[in-house]
Amino acid sequence: MMQKGQSKMSNIQTAMNGARASGYVEVSEAPATGMITLRGDLADAAVQKAITSVMGAGVPATLAVTDADAGQILWMSPDELMIVCAYDQAEQMVADLTAFCTPASARSPRRVIMPVAGASDTST
Repeated sequence: MMQKGQSKMSNIQTAMNGARASGYVEVSEAPATGMITLRGDLADAAVQKAITSVMGAGVPATLAVTDADAGQILWMSPDELMIVCAYDQAEQMVADLTAFCTPASARSPRRVIMPVAGASDTST
């Protein structure tokens, strides 16, 4: 059984710890990235509405990536999407997606697995 609560993954750690290197080129670390795994019936109207409303773009085609107003939506499998967004926006996106769909089962505030079903589905 999965235990609920804040994961150690929630304590952000970066590879370079903010270090920069300058010379012929400048190397710096990209900002932390939020990632949300969303699983559900991607053909379901409620799921599509949630994604479009929250992300500003629809479900991507099979094996595709969609650039959205709020980040990117990556097709992972017939019932799974990866949403890539700003790290500090991930928690709010989960809340917004949850408002459209069934309750989320969070593993951490920034990396989440959400079982999603349409409004007519009563299973959890």
